[in-house]
Amino acid sequence: MANTKYLIPTTLAPGRETAAKIATGTRIEFPGSTRGSDVRTFMENDSFLTGLGLGSSNDTATGNLRFVAVDEILRVPRSTFALPVAFLDFLEEQALERSRWIQKQLEAKDSSAAASPQTTERLNAELDFLRKKQEEYLKQRQFIIRQEKRLLDEQKDGKFFMAAKRADLQDRLTVIGSQILSATVACVLSSLDLAVSGSALHQAQLDRAPRFGYLMNFESLLSTQGKEFGMLEDFAAGARWLRNVFIQFRRHATTGTFFSIKKYAPADASSCNGEGLLLTMGVSDDHLAVLPQSLVSGNAVVHVRCVLFTQGVNEKQSLVHAYKSSAVKLQERINRDNLVELKHTYTIYRNLRVEETQIRVRASRQMRANSGMSSSSAQDDSDEAAMAIDRHDLQALDDLLVQIEHHICSSTSQYKKNVALLMDSSDFCRALGGARVTCCKSGKDRTAMSVTLEQARLLCGELQASQGSALCSNMRLYGVRRRNVFMNTKADKFAFNEVQRKMLPDCYKPPVGTYKSGKT
Repeated sequence: MANTKYLIPTTLAPGRETAAKIATGTRIEFPGSTRGSDVRTFMENDSFLTGLGLGSSNDTATGNLRFVAVDEILRVPRSTFALPVAFLDFLEEQALERSRWIQKQLEAKDSSAAASPQTTERLNAELDFLRKKQEEYLKQRQFIIRQEKRLLDEQKDGKFFMAAKRADLQDRLTVIGSQILSATVACVLSSLDLAVSGSALHQAQLDRAPRFGYLMNFESLLSTQGKEFGMLEDFAAGARWLRNVFIQFRRHATTGTFFSIKKYAPADASSCNGEGLLLTMGVSDDHLAVLPQSLVSGNAVVHVRCVLFTQGVNEKQSLVHAYKSSAVKLQERINRDNLVELKHTYTIYRNLRVEETQIRVRASRQMRANSGMSSSSAQDDSDEAAMAIDRHDLQALDDLLVQIEHHICSSTSQYKKNVALLMDSSDFCRALGGARVTCCKSGKDRTAMSVTLEQARLLCGELQASQGSALCSNMRLYGVRRRNVFMNTKADKFAFNEVQRKMLPDCYKPPVGTYKSGKT
């Protein structure tokens, strides 16, 4: 795990970060913050600040300037290998069940004189295909599909061609399914880790999971030209498939090493558009302690909710826009479909928030009544203030959702790189407690630009960090994204040349010295 430490100059509200609070370990709340910030962040980095001569208590002329040490960490998900293996085990089991059914059909047709030779031949071909799948699923998946197509095309029968096409589509869904499920589990494990470490935001995310679900927000930077067009098609299909996944937890010695997958039929049929899957995750006692009791006992499952928003940002997308190619309609369709899903998810979240506030206010009033205390105007004002804050937060989300809809449905943004859609949708999903995943073709260049931009926006919005543009450039110049590139390509520079850099949106351009000047 690689990490880089930054000193962030930040202006905090006067009186919020007193020495008494730091000494007693009291939680520090930042104005306008949407996630909990623990004082431990400051205390752990105290020696780092003091060592550089920046940790003294003397303020600047304004009396409000502080330096905060922030770690940028490159995490490697623990589920990288374990979950795909479990997923392949599930697929092999499905293939075995199908093989047994075909074998029974063949045995029945052998005893029937009216059996069609063509039907028997087709069943034999499918049975042979399934056997090869079970034996060589990992190493020769693509080879088996090509052989299947060749054998079926030789029959010059439309039914065989359609069977081969269905097999190819199923294989593509299998590949993207294993990857998108791995990313989801990595996010769930991160939420558990952060809840154990004391994050109030992630604890609330887990507390709402039995009723609201677990929201995954995927951000795609793929273009709608060339091979990335097919990748985007697969990505969209994988996002729809993920909405049929449910998660349950069971006690295990270690977290992230045990997974099992099986078919699942939810009690609410409307929550699943197709055949549901139940993923069982083994978690340790520490992680079970932060889960709601209904999840610990196994009486409830977590429904995975997924939205995908995409916007191409590279030079290929610039060409698509310049020629006004119809390929851009794929991007529009994906964003529109996921806008519908986002609205549905927000409706559930909004109703849940209103209900939680009402329950909290009623409980407060009931507690005062049971204790024999008279309801004072100050206490009533406190209850009203809590409801007013809740209404204000929901109104802000309503306005942001309208803005997202404008980005997607406005005709003026059809042939433009509307990166504001990605920023607004990420802010909206994060406010709902959603997990975020950003990706491009390789996950190291465009993704690095997006991740560092988002980190800088978070620091400016929640820690009131100054000089956000310089901070973003420093992360791209010295941060762990350079380390990620080196781990993938053995080169420490991003794969952009000068022409490609010029065609990127301004906020996605790497600083000088971090990219290659020649051909990529």
